[in-house]
Parts: sequence; C-alpha cells; structure tokens
Amino acid sequence: MQVVWHGDQVVKNIKPFSLRNHSGFSIRSDDFTGQHVVFCCVALGTLPAFSSETNKLAELVSRLGSRNARVVVITQAGLGANQDFAMRIGGSIDVLFDADGTVSQMLRSVSGQERVDYQAFFSVLGPMGKLVKWLNAGDLEDGLETLNDYFSAKRLIGDRVPDVPIQQLEHGKALTRSSGEWFAGKRVVVFGVPGAFTPVCNLEHLPGYIAAAGQMHGRGVDQVVCIAVNDAYVMDAWARATKTPSKVAMLADGSGRFTRGMGLSLDLSGAGLGMRSRRYAMLVEGGVIIHMNVEAGFDVRVSGANSMLQLLNH
Repeated sequence: MQVVWHGDQVVKNIKPFSLRNHSGFSIRSDDFTGQHVVFCCVALGTLPAFSSETNKLAELVSRLGSRNARVVVITQAGLGANQDFAMRIGGSIDVLFDADGTVSQMLRSVSGQERVDYQAFFSVLGPMGKLVKWLNAGDLEDGLETLNDYFSAKRLIGDRVPDVPIQQLEHGKALTRSSGEWFAGKRVVVFGVPGAFTPVCNLEHLPGYIAAAGQMHGRGVDQVVCIAVNDAYVMDAWARATKTPSKVAMLADGSGRFTRGMGLSLDLSGAGLGMRSRRYAMLVEGGVIIHMNVEAGFDVRVSGANSMLQLLNH
C-alpha cells in the first residue's frame, strides 16, 4: 500500500485544544509550542492493533527524541485503556485522551482528511503550532515507516546543518569549503532564497537583510548568510548589483547538496528554474539549528529580516 503525505507547500492554522493524559491531567495545545509534534490519532477500537506496532513507534520516538520532536498518541479508548497502553509502551510516548473525539476530528477537518475508516491519522505540527503535514494510514506499519522516512529527510531544530561543500567567490575565484567548517564556532543568521535576481528575492528578501545586518551583528550575530542554489559567480554578481555589504555573506549551493540535506528542495521546473530552495530563515549556533522558519509559499512572511530580529531581541 502506498502512503502519501499531504501538506509541505501549505501550512494550516489549528484551534487551541486540550487533551488529558492517563493520570487525568490536562495537556493544552500551547504546551507543544516550540517543537515538532507527531500526533497519531488512533481510531476507536484500533488500540489493540496499534499495540502490536509499539516497536515501530518506539523506533520513531528514539529517532526524534534528540531532535526537539515529540510523538503523541491520541485515543478515545478511555483513561483506563490509555493508562494500560502507556504502561505497556514504557512511558516514552505520550498517550492522551480525546474524550469526545473533537481534537481528532478538528485535525482531520483542518487537513481535509474527513474519512475515519483508517487505522490511524497522522499529523505533524511545526514549532509555531501550525499543521505542516498529514496522512491517513490504512496500515499502521506503513504509516510509521513513512513518518520515519519523512523525518530522516528533514533538518529540525536541534540538528546540525548538513556538512557538504559550499562556495563563495573571493578575489575572483570560487573557493570551496565545507558548510560544517564554515558554521563552526559562529552564531549565524541564514536565509535561503529560491534564486538570485528573482523578483521577491531581489526586491524584498535580500534588501531586508542588508538593512538589518548591522542590528543583527549588534545582537551577537557573527555573520548573516544568504544561500541559494546558484553558482558562486552569480551570487557575487547579485551582491555587487545590490551593493550587499560584507556583513552579508553570499554563499553558493550550486549543486543543491546543502538544500537537499536540509530537506528544503523546491521543484520549479515548471517555471524553467529547475530544482531550487524553498524560502526560509534560521539561526545557527556552532553548526546547530537553534530556530528555523520555512515559508509555506513564495512570499516573505516568516523568513524576513524583521522576523529574525524579533527572535534575536528575545
């Protein structure tokens, strides 16, 4: 059976909600802010079948536990059954009670996945509390494998940036260094763009960081970096055309290896641009991702300089 993720290019807002753990304590949606959360909404009567997949579930938890991500099973099986299930899986997974099914139904409705004749519905909330990915799973094992594959291909808050070759033009020559070496020991604000000279990147995204670079350095940032799937000569020409100061480094990910390693590739073949990068911004300290904002579309909303300045101010 083929399991297909939905989302990726679109994020969806969800309403505040409250669930209960097996001890009866209330867990609110605000409690999940700041991390990726996988919600596994298990259909009524499916809990016994789900119990047989605890090894797969434990593997997922093990992979995500050190990556600022959390796995939550939502059931309507009753507090007693939830407590029994939680004890059998060793307490490493949150099992929360959705008494009347309103939270599970809300997650399904927001994502447009109204059918309930599946063993489970999986949804992923990003650090900002928005729904970023979802799928119905007719087979629990396939669904859990798909989750593992999805997160294996993504960089999350708390991960290290990919260690791959990147280039920068210096004195007319394209010099290659590893990204791991480039980010080592530095506090860096990075913004990724679909392409040099393209309208939104050229007129809005890059100019915002040029204007804010001085303030960012004043707030303890060692370097501001613009990175795109372009060659080093194009990135240098773009810097000269926009009078970009040295406080903003223009790095070339010509082969797209850094972008693919981040899990942020964007296929713009239909527009004649080939494989490019999604628009995003992140704060990296010593090669570790501290914060990351990825745009759902092409506009500059959460990845602009003002958003990152607000982050640095707190």
